[in-house]
Amino acid sequence: GILIGYYDKQCEDLIPNFKSYNTLGDYVVWKTTNAAAAEVIKELNILMGTNSEGTTFSGFQAGMNGYVQSHGYTYSSTSVMTNGLFDFSKYVQAVKSNKPVSIFFNYYSRLSNVLTETIGTDIITSYSSSSSHVAIGCGYKQHTYYDANGKVLTTRTYLKVASGFVTSGICYFNINNYSKIDNAVAITIS
Repeated sequence: GILIGYYDKQCEDLIPNFKSYNTLGDYVVWKTTNAAAAEVIKELNILMGTNSEGTTFSGFQAGMNGYVQSHGYTYSSTSVMTNGLFDFSKYVQAVKSNKPVSIFFNYYSRLSNVLTETIGTDIITSYSSSSSHVAIGCGYKQHTYYDANGKVLTTRTYLKVASGFVTSGICYFNINNYSKIDNAVAITIS
Protein backbone atom coordinates (compact mmCIF):
# COMPACT_ATOMS: atom_id res chain seq x y z
CA GLY A 1 0.00 0.00 0.00
CA ILE A 2 2.86 2.40 0.78
CA LEU A 3 4.32 1.83 -2.69
CA ILE A 4 0.98 2.42 -4.39
CA GLY A 5 0.55 5.63 -2.38
CA TYR A 6 4.06 6.79 -3.30
CA TYR A 7 3.59 6.20 -7.03
CA ASP A 8 0.03 7.59 -7.01
CA LYS A 9 1.70 11.01 -7.24
CA GLN A 10 3.01 10.18 -10.73
CA CYS A 11 0.33 7.68 -11.73
CA GLU A 12 -2.74 9.35 -10.25
CA ASP A 13 -5.23 6.57 -11.01
CA LEU A 14 -3.45 3.96 -8.87
CA ILE A 15 -5.74 4.84 -5.96
CA PRO A 16 -9.17 5.64 -7.36
CA ASN A 17 -10.88 8.72 -5.88
CA PHE A 18 -7.93 9.57 -3.64
CA LYS A 19 -4.94 11.87 -3.93
CA SER A 20 -2.18 10.41 -1.74
CA TYR A 21 -0.35 13.69 -1.12
CA ASN A 22 -0.59 17.44 -0.65
CA THR A 23 1.96 20.01 -1.71
CA LEU A 24 3.22 22.88 0.40
CA GLY A 25 5.35 24.99 -1.89
CA ASP A 26 8.10 22.66 -3.11
CA TYR A 27 7.38 20.07 -0.41
CA VAL A 28 5.28 16.94 -0.78
CA VAL A 29 3.39 15.81 2.32
CA TRP A 30 2.00 12.27 2.19
CA LYS A 31 -1.48 11.75 3.58
CA THR A 32 -2.46 9.13 6.08
CA THR A 33 -4.79 6.35 5.06
CA ASN A 34 -8.53 6.70 4.47
CA ALA A 35 -11.36 4.49 3.15
CA ALA A 36 -10.08 4.62 -0.48
CA ALA A 37 -6.58 3.62 0.60
CA ALA A 38 -8.00 0.87 2.84
CA GLU A 39 -9.75 -0.58 -0.23
CA VAL A 40 -6.39 -0.71 -2.02
CA ILE A 41 -4.93 -2.67 0.91
CA LYS A 42 -7.84 -5.14 0.79
CA GLU A 43 -7.36 -5.65 -2.94
CA LEU A 44 -3.60 -6.10 -2.56
CA ASN A 45 -4.11 -8.67 0.20
CA ILE A 46 -6.32 -10.72 -2.12
CA LEU A 47 -4.02 -10.38 -5.14
CA MET A 48 -0.94 -11.25 -3.07
CA GLY A 49 -2.56 -14.25 -1.37
CA THR A 50 -1.90 -12.72 2.05
CA ASN A 51 -2.97 -14.98 4.92
CA SER A 52 -2.41 -15.20 8.67
CA GLU A 53 1.27 -15.98 8.05
CA GLY A 54 1.77 -12.95 5.81
CA THR A 55 2.71 -12.56 2.17
CA THR A 56 5.38 -14.46 0.27
CA PHE A 57 7.86 -12.66 -1.95
CA SER A 58 6.40 -14.30 -5.09
CA GLY A 59 2.89 -13.39 -3.90
CA PHE A 60 4.01 -9.79 -3.36
CA GLN A 61 5.49 -9.58 -6.86
CA ALA A 62 2.45 -11.16 -8.55
CA GLY A 63 0.00 -9.05 -6.56
CA MET A 64 1.80 -5.76 -7.21
CA ASN A 65 2.09 -6.56 -10.91
CA GLY A 66 -1.59 -7.53 -11.15
CA TYR A 67 -2.80 -4.46 -9.27
CA VAL A 68 -0.64 -2.01 -11.23
CA GLN A 69 -1.53 -3.53 -14.63
CA SER A 70 -5.25 -3.49 -13.77
CA HIS A 71 -4.94 0.29 -13.35
CA GLY A 72 -3.20 0.79 -16.70
CA TYR A 73 0.41 1.06 -15.55
CA THR A 74 3.58 -1.03 -15.67
CA TYR A 75 5.26 -2.63 -12.63
CA SER A 76 8.93 -3.61 -12.55
CA SER A 77 11.41 -4.48 -9.86
CA THR A 78 15.19 -4.73 -9.73
CA SER A 79 16.97 -6.91 -7.19
CA VAL A 80 18.95 -5.21 -4.45
CA MET A 81 20.65 -8.51 -3.59
CA THR A 82 23.97 -10.03 -4.67
CA ASN A 83 24.54 -13.77 -4.28
CA GLY A 84 21.55 -14.00 -1.92
CA LEU A 85 22.76 -11.17 0.36
CA PHE A 86 21.49 -7.62 0.76
CA ASP A 87 23.70 -5.29 -1.32
CA PHE A 88 23.93 -1.92 0.45
CA SER A 89 25.55 -0.22 -2.57
CA LYS A 90 22.61 -1.27 -4.80
CA TYR A 91 20.23 0.01 -2.14
CA VAL A 92 22.01 3.40 -2.03
CA GLN A 93 21.89 3.59 -5.84
CA ALA A 94 18.13 2.89 -5.85
CA VAL A 95 17.42 5.48 -3.14
CA LYS A 96 19.51 8.11 -4.93
CA SER A 97 17.46 7.34 -8.08
CA ASN A 98 14.22 7.94 -6.11
CA LYS A 99 13.24 4.27 -6.33
CA PRO A 100 11.63 2.93 -3.14
CA VAL A 101 12.93 -0.49 -2.08
CA SER A 102 10.70 -3.27 -0.74
CA ILE A 103 12.70 -5.00 1.99
CA PHE A 104 11.64 -8.43 3.24
CA PHE A 105 12.92 -8.93 6.79
CA ASN A 106 13.05 -12.30 8.54
CA TYR A 107 13.66 -10.47 11.85
CA TYR A 108 14.61 -6.88 12.54
CA SER A 109 15.61 -4.18 14.96
CA ARG A 110 13.81 -0.85 14.62
CA LEU A 111 14.94 2.38 16.23
CA SER A 112 12.16 3.89 18.29
CA ASN A 113 13.86 7.16 19.14
CA VAL A 114 16.60 7.63 16.60
CA LEU A 115 19.27 9.08 18.82
CA THR A 116 19.63 10.91 22.13
CA GLU A 117 22.94 12.73 22.32
CA THR A 118 24.75 14.07 25.33
CA ILE A 119 28.39 15.01 25.71
CA GLY A 120 30.40 11.83 25.27
CA THR A 121 27.35 9.54 25.07
CA ASP A 122 24.82 8.52 22.43
CA ILE A 123 21.76 6.57 23.53
CA ILE A 124 19.92 4.58 20.89
CA THR A 125 16.53 3.16 21.83
CA SER A 126 15.40 0.26 19.69
CA TYR A 127 12.76 -2.41 19.36
CA SER A 128 13.50 -5.92 18.10
CA SER A 129 11.17 -8.51 16.66
CA SER A 130 11.69 -12.10 15.61
CA SER A 131 8.79 -11.97 13.15
CA SER A 132 8.89 -11.35 9.41
CA HIS A 133 8.01 -7.93 8.06
CA VAL A 134 8.12 -5.93 4.82
CA ALA A 135 9.17 -2.28 4.95
CA ILE A 136 9.73 0.26 2.19
CA GLY A 137 13.26 1.70 2.12
CA CYS A 138 13.66 5.37 1.25
CA GLY A 139 16.99 6.42 2.78
CA TYR A 140 19.84 5.45 5.07
CA LYS A 141 22.39 6.68 7.57
CA GLN A 142 25.59 5.32 9.03
CA HIS A 143 27.04 6.02 12.46
CA THR A 144 30.74 5.43 13.05
CA TYR A 145 31.93 5.02 16.63
CA TYR A 146 35.51 5.77 17.70
CA ASP A 147 37.56 5.12 20.81
CA ALA A 148 39.38 7.89 22.70
CA ASN A 149 42.38 7.54 20.34
CA GLY A 150 40.31 8.04 17.18
CA LYS A 151 40.35 4.35 16.18
CA VAL A 152 37.12 3.11 14.58
CA LEU A 153 35.33 0.74 16.93
CA THR A 154 32.29 -0.01 14.78
CA THR A 155 30.08 1.35 12.06
CA ARG A 156 26.35 0.78 12.16
CA THR A 157 24.16 1.06 9.10
CA TYR A 158 20.51 2.01 9.32
CA LEU A 159 17.92 1.89 6.54
CA LYS A 160 15.33 4.67 6.62
CA VAL A 161 12.00 2.97 5.98
CA ALA A 162 8.29 3.52 5.85
CA SER A 163 7.62 0.79 8.38
CA GLY A 164 3.87 0.41 8.06
CA PHE A 165 3.66 0.61 11.86
CA VAL A 166 1.29 3.28 13.16
CA THR A 167 3.52 4.00 16.15
CA SER A 168 6.75 4.59 14.24
CA GLY A 169 5.84 5.40 10.61
CA ILE A 170 9.13 6.51 9.06
CA CYS A 171 11.94 5.07 11.18
CA TYR A 172 15.31 3.34 10.88
CA PHE A 173 16.06 -0.39 10.81
CA ASN A 174 19.51 -1.46 12.01
CA ILE A 175 21.01 -3.91 9.50
CA ASN A 176 24.25 -4.68 11.37
CA ASN A 177 23.72 -8.03 13.11
CA TYR A 178 20.22 -7.09 14.31
CA SER A 179 18.18 -7.63 11.15
CA LYS A 180 17.99 -10.40 8.56
CA ILE A 181 17.00 -9.37 5.03
CA ASP A 182 15.67 -12.24 2.93
CA ASN A 183 15.02 -10.21 -0.20
CA ALA A 184 14.94 -6.63 -1.43
CA VAL A 185 13.81 -5.10 -4.71
CA ALA A 186 13.78 -1.53 -6.03
CA ILE A 187 10.31 -0.75 -7.41
CA THR A 188 9.29 1.22 -10.48
CA ILE A 189 5.70 1.92 -11.49
CA SER A 190 5.20 3.88 -14.70
